[in-house]
Order: sequence, then C-alpha cells, then structure tokens
Amino acid sequence: MSKNKHTKRALLASVLSIVLCLTMLVGSTFAWFTDSVTSANNKIVAGNLDIGLEYSSDMASWADVKDSDTVFDKDALWEPGYTQVVYFRITNNGELAMKYQFGTNLLVNYIGKTVAGADIDLTKFIKFGIAENITEAYADRDAARNAVASTAIDFSTYFVNGKLLEAGASTVVAMVVFMPTETDNSANHSGKPEDVPYIEFGVSVVATQQAYESDSMGDDYDANAQYPSVDYGDIVAPTPASEFEEKLNAAQNGDTIIVNGTVALAKRLTINKNITIKAGPAGATFTGTPLTVGSNANVTLYGLTFENPTNSDNKASAVYASSYAGKLVVDNCTFKNCKWDGIQVTPVDGADITITNCTFTNDAGWEGHRFLHIEATDRSGACTAKVTVTNNSFGSCDTVTESLIDIDFIDYVNNMIAGGNTFADDSITPGYIFVCKTYPGDVMSDADAYCILFDRHLIQSVILF
Repeated sequence: MSKNKHTKRALLASVLSIVLCLTMLVGSTFAWFTDSVTSANNKIVAGNLDIGLEYSSDMASWADVKDSDTVFDKDALWEPGYTQVVYFRITNNGELAMKYQFGTNLLVNYIGKTVAGADIDLTKFIKFGIAENITEAYADRDAARNAVASTAIDFSTYFVNGKLLEAGASTVVAMVVFMPTETDNSANHSGKPEDVPYIEFGVSVVATQQAYESDSMGDDYDANAQYPSVDYGDIVAPTPASEFEEKLNAAQNGDTIIVNGTVALAKRLTINKNITIKAGPAGATFTGTPLTVGSNANVTLYGLTFENPTNSDNKASAVYASSYAGKLVVDNCTFKNCKWDGIQVTPVDGADITITNCTFTNDAGWEGHRFLHIEATDRSGACTAKVTVTNNSFGSCDTVTESLIDIDFIDYVNNMIAGGNTFADDSITPGYIFVCKTYPGDVMSDADAYCILFDRHLIQSVILF
C-alpha cells in the first residue's frame, strides 16, 4: 500500500479488513478410540498505511493540507531579505511502518525581464532549504535562514527521506524560502505585467511500506516497495528528464539532481563532478545511450532504473566507469534488459565501489552478457580498489550468456565485502559467478569460504580463476 498527499490532490488510503476463520478438525476413529484437535479462532486482518500532512506558520495551530491549499503566501512581493517559513507535521495515521519522501515539485517557472531586457530566472534568486526534526518555531527570520544556511539551494524539485515506524508517530519539518540579502537589480523586473517572473510549486509527501514488520521468514517482504507518483490534478509536474544534460552541465560539486520521468539519452554523457543523481517520487528511467562516470568523479546513483541501453554495435552496458579512481555508490537501482552489462567498472588502486540494494534482471528469452562486471586495470590481482556488493537481487542464469557476476583482479581477501545477495535460480550452475584474482587463472583454495560472501545456501559452486 502507499499514500500520497500534497497541495493539489489527495489520495486517501482505504482500510481493508479481512477476517478469515479457519476450523481444522483432524479426527480418527479406530476401534473404540476417538480423538480430535481443533483450531477455530484464527484471524487475518489487513493493516493499513495512512500518512497525514498538516501545516502551520507558528507550530501552535495546525491545519490539514488539502489539494486546494496555498500554504505559502501567493500574494507576497519578494525582495532581498524576504523570508517565509512553513512548518509541516507528518504523521503515521495507519498501523504499518512507513518510509516517506517530503519535498517540492517545481511546476511553473516563468522567466521575467529586467528594464534592460535581460532574463530573470527566479529559481536562481530564490533559495530554499528543508530542516528536519523541528521541535519549536524559529525566533526570527535570521534563525530560520541560519537553520538551512549550509544546505539551502536554488529553487527546484527536491526531496528528503524519512521513516515513521510506529502508529501515531510524527515528525515536523520546516521549509524555509528566502531571497538572499545580497541579491541585486538583476532580479528587479521592468514593472510591466508581462515581465514579472514567478514560480509555482507543489508540496507533497509520499509514503510506502518500510521493511519493519515481519512474517514467518523475515522483514524483507516489502523491501522493494515503491513510492507512488505525484499527481497535481490539472497541473502536470514537469520532468527534468528533457533537461538532464543541461542540469548535469550546470551542476556543482555536492549538488543533487532529482529526476522524475524518463531520460532518453541521445548521446553518451559523462559525469565529471561529485554529485548525486536520484529519482523523484514519480520515478526515473534512463534509456538510450549509456551513462558514463568520469574516472575521478565521486558519484551516487539512487533509485534510478536503467533499461535497454543502446550503442552502435548493439552491445551497450547501462553504466560505465573506466580507469576509475573515485567513489561510486549505486543504491536501490534497477538494471533491466542490458545487452552487455548492467554495470561495467574498471577500477584502479584506491577506488571505492558500492553496489547495494539493486535489482538486475532480464526478460525471459533475453541474452545479455553479464549483470555486473568489475575488472581492475592491473591484472596482477593486487588492486586495492574496495568493492562492496550487498543485498542485491540477480535474475536468472538463462538470460545471460557469460555470467551473473564477474569480479576480476581485485585483492578480494582484503578489499571486498559481499553478502545478502539473492538469485532467481535455486542453484547457480558452476561458472555463473567468476571471481578472478590472478592472471592467467589460478584456482583458489578458499573457494568455499568465498562462496559464503555470495550466500552459500543459494550457490552450489563458484569458480575462482
């Protein structure tokens, strides 16, 4: 179940209750002996997920957010130093543990004009930040701005993540929006109505199940629960997908690019900055040409889907990183129907590569090459790159021609962590996971010990070359 509330449209979770009474009678009649065992008081009741969103200007009085609400003053005339703060209280009104994303969707950005005719992009002059776990209202505008001084960014689509595990639990976040005092006349419009810049944005909170409650086999049955899309009724939240290259070029070290929608890349783009690219609540799917990570860039890819990458010889991987020396984190991403590899990295000493919580899958009948391939440029087997492969899900051996996982020439004894990975096949045929330390091959004596790292109970044998 999932829940989505925002300032344009609210979707209310329904409560489904199912009561199932089971009567079991096991009886046997044998000569004069009789016996019976009954269990007539079994019940199955569905839990519900329900998130509440309220807003306040002073943390004293609260009102529910409705789809028609304007929680910020739409008639305000912004000038240097002007600041608005709105507090939002997020509450778990249901019975199930939940995770949530709270933030903004930039809906309209109308470009104004100065007296000299220069463009005014208000998103470049208005700053905003989101402060979490607020317990009292800010004393004044300086306190509000100082609370987000280190994290405030240009106005854009942006989200923060949180969890509310217990029924009735709540938290308060503050959204601080301001025009810096140093803003000059480059933001001063001509006075003509058609030259007045403005932005429109939606505030939303979306929620889905959090892996917390347990069944008889653990708490991971809802580990892959997805957030719903954000719907603003007659206003469609524009996706930055069509502007991805522009946003990538404009990004500064430390920035986060939020993507909602499909990025159909027409040319191969390289990320040469220390940035995070993450999916917004509508999800983010990359198709077309591959995405490349620059050799020294520290990059995090979070929540993205990569599907059917293409190149001129029809053998494309989705993500490449060559002669890589940076820190790459690929978290909660999905790789589907890749003709070559899902991820292909050739690290050098000092690189740090983490692949976690990802799903690698191909459709039935598909013939990809590998799901994951990490091969050091130094073939001595002594590469000090750190490689972490944990809690991923790998599809069937029948859909790849080479192997599921291929990790080569890494000093895996000292520099590799693996575990928690699952596989579609009950057993893995020998050869579908390769771990190579030296070249040419040398079968390692600790094969069984290494197998444990990739979940020995699912893998019958692993060949180490």
